[in-house]
Amino acid sequence: MSQQVEIRTRGTFVKSNDTRIVEHILRDIKPGEVCEYDELSKALGRDVREHCPGNLAGARASLAREGVYFDALANVGLKRLTPAEVVEWAVGRVRRARRQARNGGKAIASIELSELTAEQKTAALATATQLAVLDLFGGAKASKRIAAAVGKTAAELPLGKTLSLFQ
Repeated sequence: MSQQVEIRTRGTFVKSNDTRIVEHILRDIKPGEVCEYDELSKALGRDVREHCPGNLAGARASLAREGVYFDALANVGLKRLTPAEVVEWAVGRVRRARRQARNGGKAIASIELSELTAEQKTAALATATQLAVLDLFGGAKASKRIAAAVGKTAAELPLGKTLSLFQ
């Protein structure tokens, strides 16, 4: 007797009450203001840093999808970022991506390609190339070149035009 079983690859996501409470509190914070961890802990009835890091992360991720960003202030709370601070935050993400790309490139350069299968070698070389591109585009010179081109158009550059800056 053969029985077919339906396998669900994704469950239904239900936001917890604690996440909703944190999200509601954070949504009311004005740009530039700080919501202290003590306020969130009081609302949840326990130390939010120790017992609810997932709720904090979930609320922040949900608000980020709405364009509301926060920065964690050590031992203080969460600061809602102003538009100018969001730009600074995003610049930091480029620096971080470049650093990660450089580290990944160094890791691949340290392996002996002859020990890999043909498929693994292709993957390693393709990844090394991708990482080199990320490192190139994340550098200060590239940033200046792109900023100069954006300054002339006062608009975000299409990918094709951005790539043409580096030919």
